[in-house]
Amino acid sequence: MLPKEKLEKLQTEYAILHLVYHRNHNQHRVAVWWRHLSMLHRGVRKVLRGIYEIEEAKKIKRREQLQKQVVATANHLVLRVMNRAYYHFNSVIALGQFVNLGFVLVASVSALRSLLLEIEGVGDRNVEVETKKTELDDDIGEEVAYESVSTPSVDIKPEPMVAMSFEEPKKEPKKKTEKRKSKGDGEKKKRKRSQSRLSTIFWMKKYL
Repeated sequence: MLPKEKLEKLQTEYAILHLVYHRNHNQHRVAVWWRHLSMLHRGVRKVLRGIYEIEEAKKIKRREQLQKQVVATANHLVLRVMNRAYYHFNSVIALGQFVNLGFVLVASVSALRSLLLEIEGVGDRNVEVETKKTELDDDIGEEVAYESVSTPSVDIKPEPMVAMSFEEPKKEPKKKTEKRKSKGDGEKKKRKRSQSRLSTIFWMKKYL
């Protein structure tokens, strides 16, 4: 699908993209543009893997299937992913904080696009991917005839209505709670009596 020189260039560009992806994963994985870098990274890896499998495949049908898959993924990258990725990578340069990283990403996208366009059928919007549709035969089974079973007729007489009386529950009289005298009250009274006796004794001594 690609000559050796182009394939080697594609490998080197993927290696650069893989290093950028690996080194900046922890720092920039939350950014908006990282999603497009991840899609680009996975797509190029899938294209390279498909090209290697085509070279190793021996059957003609298998080669044709792999070629269609490679063309479909490369076409998706060129027509959809790379346009959005280029726009978002330019926003990284516009922010001014990671200018070097933005230039590397833009250069990588342009190089990968030029290499993928070398594949036959890539860049054509009329290319359609053939999808296999598996049809399953539903096992309906045989119809089962249900015989009508005669049920004996039973005369059910309605029961007479019974008047229900609702009585209010009787209220039990409240028990009088006896107040318990605490020990502290008795001691206080004894102290008061002793104090009154002492006061009377001192009063009598003064006037005698």
